[in-house]
Amino acid sequence: MSHRWTLYGLDKLIDIEQLDFPEFEDQLDDVVTCTYNDTIGRDGDEIFHDSMPSDGMFNLIKLEGTNWQVMIIVPDIKDKERGNVQYSIMSMNFHDETIQRKFLQIFKMMIGVVLWPLLFNVDSMINILDSVVDRAHWYDTVVYFENSRQRDNEDDERRLAQWSITISKYDCETLIGSSLDNNPYEIIIFPYIEKQTGFHLNQLPIKYISLRNYLRISENQIRTVRPSLSPSILISQLKYVSKLVKG
Repeated sequence: MSHRWTLYGLDKLIDIEQLDFPEFEDQLDDVVTCTYNDTIGRDGDEIFHDSMPSDGMFNLIKLEGTNWQVMIIVPDIKDKERGNVQYSIMSMNFHDETIQRKFLQIFKMMIGVVLWPLLFNVDSMINILDSVVDRAHWYDTVVYFENSRQRDNEDDERRLAQWSITISKYDCETLIGSSLDNNPYEIIIFPYIEKQTGFHLNQLPIKYISLRNYLRISENQIRTVRPSLSPSILISQLKYVSKLVKG
């Protein structure tokens, strides 16, 4: 069973003290648990030392109920270098769409926030891959294309209706070698694919990119094998929320 996640941009910094948990439990008729951590690094892991990392810290708020999970990442407002930051990001995984709609309604009324679903282009998909990659454990990477354009000649349409490019986990590891670059997909792997195939991925109809047996990213959602989503994925998408908030 896969787990489906939708990401949302929020036009405010969310404070855990704004959340009325008894109200959630009453309106959703559910037990709601909360996990909070204000020392999350860019890699999604907790920071256990006192020194501030060079790329800042983030607050994590996780809410869980029966068959649903919500995670909110908030840039640390104490980080002076971030300037006037006024945005957060949220992921949602609900098995029941009715409960999801009710949660969103309660959340918006409680916080007074504007939120919108995030859509992923090639650049943001690659950023997600780089945010979760573990150099000790690679995955077969599949880029799947689907041509949804209607053409007068149906035979031509069928010939290039669907196709894919696969690069094995062993090839990924070999390509990276001893490189210490923090963005291996952006800097090494995808440029290699473009060089070898002649395809410019930004110009092709990508339906999804997957790390086999781990996750799959399509335009409007992420699917994971595990029942959890790494905070690093949300952190990697904050810059896209920032661009939308700033207009």
